[in-house]
Amino acid sequence: MRLANNVIYIASIVIMEAFNQFSQASVSALRAYEQGTRARLNQADDDLRSLRGERDDALRDLNASKDQTRVWVAELDKWKSEADRALIVNTHQAELVAQLRQEAQQWKDQCLRLEETLREEIKTWKDQFLRIDAEHTRLLSQLSSQVRELNNIPPRATSLP
Repeated sequence: MRLANNVIYIASIVIMEAFNQFSQASVSALRAYEQGTRARLNQADDDLRSLRGERDDALRDLNASKDQTRVWVAELDKWKSEADRALIVNTHQAELVAQLRQEAQQWKDQCLRLEETLREEIKTWKDQFLRIDAEHTRLLSQLSSQVRELNNIPPRATSLP
């Protein structure tokens, strides 16, 4: 029995030794796993911080782009408004130029009509002047001839009362 006890005792020691080695190996494996996990966790944290930084930078850039887009849209709207106003002004000026050209043509036509009327009036006055001048010349000639006749008549004796 002693031998049996010794065998049990030795078997127990061997099992305990095996269990002790298994425990140490397990603890070493768990420590190695823990260290690897911690390293991966630290790497994941670093990656996460980096990604958050990139995200924050991207959001800042996005907001800056949105602000710049708003500025450009406002500028574009301003230029569109100016272009529309310029188009309205140009259209109005073109209409005004057409109206002024029409009025100028009307004045020109009226001036030509007045010029023709004045020519006719001048011709009428000239013809009347020529008739009056001819009548004047005829009357002068007649008067001259009567004066000559009177000059050829001897004077009559006149008595005074």
